[in-house]
Amino acid sequence: MTGDRIEIFMDRDDIGWGQQWSQVINLGINKTIFMMPVVTPSYFQSSACRDELLEFSALCARRGLSDLILPVIFTGLERISVDSDDQVVRIIADAQFEDFTEIWPYARGGEQWMLGVRRVVTELVKAERRVDERLAELANEPIVEVPSDGDDFDVPDDEMGVAEYMAEIGPASEEAVHALEAAVAQFSEFSMALTGTPLGAGKFTASDPRLFQAQIATAAAAIKEPAQNLEAAGSNALDKVSAANALVMGVRQSVAGMHNREFEEAFISSLGNLQSVDDVVAQMEEMIRQMSDLERLSSVLRRELRPARRGMQFLRDAGRLVSAWAQ
Repeated sequence: MTGDRIEIFMDRDDIGWGQQWSQVINLGINKTIFMMPVVTPSYFQSSACRDELLEFSALCARRGLSDLILPVIFTGLERISVDSDDQVVRIIADAQFEDFTEIWPYARGGEQWMLGVRRVVTELVKAERRVDERLAELANEPIVEVPSDGDDFDVPDDEMGVAEYMAEIGPASEEAVHALEAAVAQFSEFSMALTGTPLGAGKFTASDPRLFQAQIATAAAAIKEPAQNLEAAGSNALDKVSAANALVMGVRQSVAGMHNREFEEAFISSLGNLQSVDDVVAQMEEMIRQMSDLERLSSVLRRELRPARRGMQFLRDAGRLVSAWAQ
């Protein structure tokens, strides 16, 4: 449709593709790159997909480029809402997504399929034009990459420096820490509520169907409110951490461009020991697996467990973002 050459990276084939898009964006985007997540319900369960989208979205937001994410929805369109408690779902909903839900069952390469592909390409071309206009606003002249001989290069006048980032990071990181602590506290309350039941304590009686059903009903009633509280707290924690993460990434970019490495070392040191965050992430991973097993026991229990599992997922995502700050 344009005659331009494009290069496609597939995360299942190109191991270092994430490094390539982050490098392009951090250099100011002197060429346009898009992320096109193929979305199914399992997409939102994948920690790798979630981390990837959160990081890419943060980089785009910092550059004021919201048109670089172009999702293709294969299934689960009813879950995509800007009012979702899940930030990853909101990012997809806010993007210019293409609905493939009625197309994907058709044979790939057939008429229906190719018409859908054409729509995707048309939106891609439109998005590229919007991005080009935005880039023209960001700079009056092309931004060049750092010369290989290590010479200095100009930083755009409107780009925040380390001092400006640090001034905003303080309050943002404090809010993030408080939100994380609140989410961890809600997780503890949920765990206590669950382990206080025969089912959660592992003292259930599966050999007696009626008694087993009664124990499931008891557990479902006990965890209902704590599970909902955990979901809300986890969603808030991910929102706060994501806001702080965008600032941290800005600092990392700024100090990485300096010849004096002391600033980068000092910033990393200021983050402190993040081992406790890694422990929370590992605990959430294990608990998410356990919740998935429990949800298979009963539809009644599943309905009350699902908010808790989502809350743990949000908390895990937030923890993984924080853990990456010192890497």
